[in-house]
Amino acid sequence: MTKSYFRIGLLGLALAYALGIGAKNNSLPGSGTDDEPYLIATYSDLKQIATDLTAIYSLTADIDATNSLNENSGAGWTPLGTSSTSSFSGKLHGHGHVISNLFINLPLADTGSNVGLFGYITAATIDSVGVTNANITGNTNVGGLIGSSNGGTITNSFTTGSVTGTSFVGGLIGFTNASATSYSFSTAAVNVVSSGGGGLVGSNNYASTINYSYSTGKVTATGTSTSIVGGLVGFLGGTVSNSYSKSEIANGVAQVGGLVGTAFSNPMGAKSSIVNSYSIGKVNGTAATIGGLVGANPLTGTTVTNSYWNSETSGQTTSVLGTGRTAANLKLSSTFASWDFTNIWKIDTFNDGYPYLAWQKTTSTVTSVDNLSSVTPTVLILQKENGFVVKLANEKLLNSILHIYSAVGSEVYHQKITSELTDVNLPKGQYIGRVQKSTGESITFKTLVY
Repeated sequence: MTKSYFRIGLLGLALAYALGIGAKNNSLPGSGTDDEPYLIATYSDLKQIATDLTAIYSLTADIDATNSLNENSGAGWTPLGTSSTSSFSGKLHGHGHVISNLFINLPLADTGSNVGLFGYITAATIDSVGVTNANITGNTNVGGLIGSSNGGTITNSFTTGSVTGTSFVGGLIGFTNASATSYSFSTAAVNVVSSGGGGLVGSNNYASTINYSYSTGKVTATGTSTSIVGGLVGFLGGTVSNSYSKSEIANGVAQVGGLVGTAFSNPMGAKSSIVNSYSIGKVNGTAATIGGLVGANPLTGTTVTNSYWNSETSGQTTSVLGTGRTAANLKLSSTFASWDFTNIWKIDTFNDGYPYLAWQKTTSTVTSVDNLSSVTPTVLILQKENGFVVKLANEKLLNSILHIYSAVGSEVYHQKITSELTDVNLPKGQYIGRVQKSTGESITFKTLVY
């Protein structure tokens, strides 16, 4: 069911959930429900997620986590949810806000499993949040946003900074199982000692999916025999589609690939697949199991469709899967004949001429929710499957332009309003809407599709 946190009608109830009352174990405003989530505005508030790992939370401001540097005798932030038996199973809606300067130092095997802002999530939803300038060190299952995700849904989220660990280390997520990651990215530097390092996800397992996402952070293998290292994903046991990596891989040893280190399919029916994706980063490895797109495919069964690597910038002329193309060819839309360059991809001078995801950049963007004008009571957001309906309370807004922006500020939809009810179908996530009249005057609203 699609719902909206911001139901804005003629009475001007712009933040209807903000005054929720209910039994709870924290001092946060709200009730921890879908309609009245707990509201988080400070670093101290953020810590209170640990008091109820099943509740619904919304960020109302950017949060500086610099104080984590001096906490827990130098270990820093305590991840939210530590194991499968004590995991976060609620929702965090970031509303486009960021958590900056998060510090974690848990390198030992006995304490360093499931490390990130969230350590372990189970069937949780996390959307529209950034973790910036992070400095995170763990042992196993280490990510800038999430250490381990079991059945989680992650959308419209991103990380920057550095993430270090021994195995299953990713810029955004360390380890996934039956999880879905979409409309997300990482520029974080990733350092992995043993195995399973990826610019976005360390290990994407067992029916997990990555869609409409990318990575650019350098992935460095720091051990003498580091294996299963990929620009986007280290170990792939699920699906990657409509995604790309510009991440460089340094010092990999075996099973090293520009997009995926190892793609695994087994006789029991679990199949990996890569669809409409590419990589262009330099790929360094010392063993025979190294490739421009995919390093290794131990058991046959993985399918790769319309996916490419740069045979020049990667330094690799072969790959166990995928198709090599020159840099010049990868800047031509004709190379990607079956790709959707209307709704999913764009190709122009942006991104150095390589294809980029349509949600990343358009000619009209906003930088954050905060520098939009006040929410007005002239738009009503109605519930609808797979999207929402904008109902205009003022017929003078007909023939205005409706703009919809993602939580990171990129325009994902625009259309002239030709009827009182405008049906908008969008992926799950937080959005900011703006109705712009021909006079230049505009009104804005916010809504969450989930």
